[in-house]
Amino acid sequence: MTLESSKQCVLLLGATGETGGSILNGLLQYPDAFLIKILSEQNVEALVRPSSADKPAVKALAKCGVQIRVGDTNGPIEELVGLLAGVDVLISAIDPGSLLVQIQLATAAKNAGIKRFIPCAFTTVTPPGGVMRLRDSKEQVYQHIRKLCLPYTIIDVGYWYQLSFPTLPSGRVDYAALVKPNVEIHADGDKPTMITV
Repeated sequence: MTLESSKQCVLLLGATGETGGSILNGLLQYPDAFLIKILSEQNVEALVRPSSADKPAVKALAKCGVQIRVGDTNGPIEELVGLLAGVDVLISAIDPGSLLVQIQLATAAKNAGIKRFIPCAFTTVTPPGGVMRLRDSKEQVYQHIRKLCLPYTIIDVGYWYQLSFPTLPSGRVDYAALVKPNVEIHADGDKPTMITV
C-alpha cells in the first residue's frame, strides 16, 4: 500500500464534551498539524451512545461532515469490536466518572486491530496507590492497556483550573464552578490567584 492510497480513520469518544470538542476542533481545523495527516489522509468520526444519537450536538457534528458511529461502550464486547472495525486511532475523551469503561474499550480496540489508543487522562499528576481515587482508576486502565500490548499514547493534561478556582461568599461566580471548594478568601478578595498542581 502506498502512502498516497492510505487513509486513516480517527474515532473520537466524547466529541460533544468540553475536552472532546476541543480535540475534535483541533483535528478538523488544523489537520496539517498532526502526524496522521503527514502520513495519510484522515477521516474523523465520533462515537456516541444510542441515547445521544438524536441530540442537537450530535446532529451538529454530522452537519460538519463528522461521521457518527452509535454504540454502547458498556455493551457486549463482540458488538464493540464490530463498532470499532476500520478504526486506526481511537481517542477517548470520556467523562471522569466513566474512566474504567476504557478497560472494555481497550480490549475491544485490541481485538479490532486499532493501531493507536489514546485513553482519557483526566486528573492531576499524582502517584498511583491510594493518593487519589481518579488517579488509581486511571492506573487500572493504563495497566490493562499495557497487558494487552495495545499501542497507546498518554496525554496527561492535568486537572482543570475551573474545578479549583475560589468561589465568592456572595455566590456571584457559583454558576461557573463545577465544584464549590471550601476556600478562604485573603486580602479582601481583590488579589489575583494562582494554582499549581
